[in-house]
Amino acid sequence: MPYLPKEEITRKRKLLKKALPEYKLSVRWMNYSKISVSIMEGPVDLVPDTDDKYVQINEFQIDRKYDKFPEKKRVLSIIRDIANEGNYIASVDGDYGNIPSFYIDINIGKWDKDFVVKVKK
Repeated sequence: MPYLPKEEITRKRKLLKKALPEYKLSVRWMNYSKISVSIMEGPVDLVPDTDDKYVQINEFQIDRKYDKFPEKKRVLSIIRDIANEGNYIASVDGDYGNIPSFYIDINIGKWDKDFVVKVKK
């Protein structure tokens, strides 16, 4: 069964802050088995291809889907790599395939709070 200790969330939050100091991130621990990272504000418009200010990201599609947006790809790749650090295949299930040791969730904005472009002076 997937499980992620709360101490790992704290450690990953610090690593994300250090790697992306210009972005405001919300890093949460969910259901004992998931790290959820939401990008709340930053200096670059991470959703230029849509009017939505909230986007759920498929971590497996980052490299392929965001080739035309290099800054977005860079930020999402950093978040994915740090959040996914230490993840491994915990078990293999005949019905569901590989089950990871924990899950990650990446969003731009939140469902109730939009992403904000904020250039620091």
